Amino acid sequence: IFVNFSKISYALFSVALLGIVFLLFFKGMTILMALGFPAFEIDLNQVFKATILITLALAIFDLVKTIFQEEVLGKHEKHESLQNRTMARFLGSIIIALAIEGLMLVFKFALTDPTKLIYSIYIIGAVGILLISLAFYVKWTKEERH
Repeated sequence: IFVNFSKISYALFSVALLGIVFLLFFKGMTILMALGFPAFEIDLNQVFKATILITLALAIFDLVKTIFQEEVLGKHEKHESLQNRTMARFLGSIIIALAIEGLMLVFKFALTDPTKLIYSIYIIGAVGILLISLAFYVKWTKEERH
């Protein structure tokens, strides 16, 4: 009974998160379309805002896909692949999203207010810490299985 309850719960959470993905993606695309074509005067803040929303939607979508495949459909791989562990994939998605955000902030602050570049460095530093943490996690879980 608990296994079925867990599968149903994960499926419901996946559907709810997928709804959030669609909302974020739609809002990001709406912002981009509002800029108009051809865009003679581009509002960089709106472009960055749309990119953040779409990147976040992609990261959450990857999480939904992983949760649904592994927890609802039960497609667990038996070999020790990094891509088949929910936590590692989730952290990977967050690392990618934060790296893109840090890169965008570098460009944004370089163009608008160079005194705020330190905030970009903080995010890039956080990405580095997450990468190191993920490497330790993968190494630690690999050693536990042997």
